[in-house]
Amino acid sequence: MILSINFGHDASLALFDKKLVQFEELERKSRLKHQLGVTSYEIERFLKNQDLKLENISLVTICSTQLWAMPHTNDIEIHLNNLPKKLEKYFPDYNYTRRGFSGINIGGSYYKNHLKKLNITKGTPSYAFKELNFKYIRDLNPPEKDFIKYFNNLISLDLGTIKKNQLEFFIPGIIKIKNFSFPTLYVEHHFCHANYALYYSPNINSLVCTHDGGLPQAPFNSGGVYLTNKYGVLPIVDHRMFLGYIYDKIADFTNVHEPGKLMGLASYAIPNRDIKNILNKIIIEMKESLQINEALDNFVSDIIEISLKEKNIIKDLKNKFIFSEKITDEGIQAAANAQFIVENFFINNIGAFVSKIEGLEKSFNTLNLTGGFALNCPTNSALSKKYKNLFINPLPACGDSGISIGAGVAAMFAFDHEIERDKNKNLSAAFPPLKIDTKFSNEDYEIFDLTKYEYNGKIEEFLAEMLIKEKILCLFRGRSEVGPRALGRRSIIAIATSEKIRDKINKAKGRELWRPLAPICRMEDYNDHFDGDALNSQFMLFTNKVKNSVLQGVTHVDNTARVQSITEQDFWIYNCLSIMKIKKEVPVIINTSFNCAGEPIVESIQDAFRSFSKMNFDYLVTDNGIFTKRSVK
Repeated sequence: MILSINFGHDASLALFDKKLVQFEELERKSRLKHQLGVTSYEIERFLKNQDLKLENISLVTICSTQLWAMPHTNDIEIHLNNLPKKLEKYFPDYNYTRRGFSGINIGGSYYKNHLKKLNITKGTPSYAFKELNFKYIRDLNPPEKDFIKYFNNLISLDLGTIKKNQLEFFIPGIIKIKNFSFPTLYVEHHFCHANYALYYSPNINSLVCTHDGGLPQAPFNSGGVYLTNKYGVLPIVDHRMFLGYIYDKIADFTNVHEPGKLMGLASYAIPNRDIKNILNKIIIEMKESLQINEALDNFVSDIIEISLKEKNIIKDLKNKFIFSEKITDEGIQAAANAQFIVENFFINNIGAFVSKIEGLEKSFNTLNLTGGFALNCPTNSALSKKYKNLFINPLPACGDSGISIGAGVAAMFAFDHEIERDKNKNLSAAFPPLKIDTKFSNEDYEIFDLTKYEYNGKIEEFLAEMLIKEKILCLFRGRSEVGPRALGRRSIIAIATSEKIRDKINKAKGRELWRPLAPICRMEDYNDHFDGDALNSQFMLFTNKVKNSVLQGVTHVDNTARVQSITEQDFWIYNCLSIMKIKKEVPVIINTSFNCAGEPIVESIQDAFRSFSKMNFDYLVTDNGIFTKRSVK
């Protein structure tokens, strides 16, 4: 048994026995959004769900946020660069002196609050890798002749060399959890992202691009492009991008702070005419140095300065909503400029690079996207439209919650453990194994002044009937989806034709009214309402144009929507939409995550009772019955 732990933000646990047998995003239990740090109690509880104890574990893989400490309780000890006997055969020439530098950052006041609530007072430094001994490309635009030679050498490497190269991304050590000691492997952050993608890639021969807010202060620290095959993950290029960092800084300038909100805000302005000059400066700078901290801050300053000089706000769109006083026209302009830069740079550089690989070897036509930047839906869509020769495949746990899965997968490939890849059949990437306790008592819902609602028909008939009556419903069923996108298991749903209902949902959730809500539709109805490919839209990681003016509740001001397309596998909602279509209603509904502002998606039935009561919607529909407020008849 391999236990894998992500101690960084979006902390998570994964358990492997040939395949992934258990996975948990710890924020869902603690209710601390983007939880940082892990406790021994959480580890023991996680194992208990599989009727296991610590003594059943043979190896522990660990990972964290780049250059952040690994916070944990005092009864956990981590000693890296300490080679246990069980791992000696894999590291015969291990160099204890060349490994990189440590990180001790714990993420500011927001995360300090997490550590206080979790009673965590200790943090073990993480590592970045100053040097790597194998050859890799250090530029997204290498000379054609050199690139062809490198790629041909890469795909002809012998297994021994591949394993040796993979081991460059590991640091061996010992971890003690309570009274038990285990051999451990610290796995480099983006190597984890890439291996997570490999585990769920529909094709064993594929490409992976990882990127997030990390800085290129060390090789692959902000991400890279990788090749996957039957031997695991092989790094190709350290792309040295810093688009996520720019996005984070502009999000702070606009006062939305959360980068995910910047995409919606960008739609209210047209990018400045001179923004291409900054884009060109970035392209030049990226080729020159890894040490670019000062240059990065200058780029951010340039974006802000140009946004202050000229504002191309689309007033007709902005005037539809009341914006917070903190969100200025300059901030909206900066959002539009930042989105233009990151989107165009990523498409024109990453797209061109991986397309070049596909041109040399047609079997590598799947590009898996992971790392937090893969949540930039407009970029994913634009990339897919421009490079039609590639299958663009962003994954649902592309944020850091998925790296615990990747760390375990990386170890199994590198150390020749038997592994059964998942391949993401039946949307399994969004619903990895996890035992959910859905037990509750009458007292659980009576506390929140709820009562059971009796309905004699089928659930899908109830959903359709209430949606047509313009009711707002909360869904709680099965295990929860991973990542930030609700996919019908923990969703708030309503008809998609009403702006009034959209605004009511946003107000109740504590969301800004200018932010869009997403739609769900059946795959066979997708092209009646949206452009693009329905198959790409199963995880809500693409934006596509809306074809008509009917869907007012889910159409953003730029006439796009972040669609979830579903099949009969999602029988509740699929059958509900089928009934609506038979009744001549538009078979598209609103879908947004079931949670209040500032909290994770609900996990337990008790969480559902609490949040449903607080938001005061019409019905809570669960596997164990329908609930409503006592005052509703």
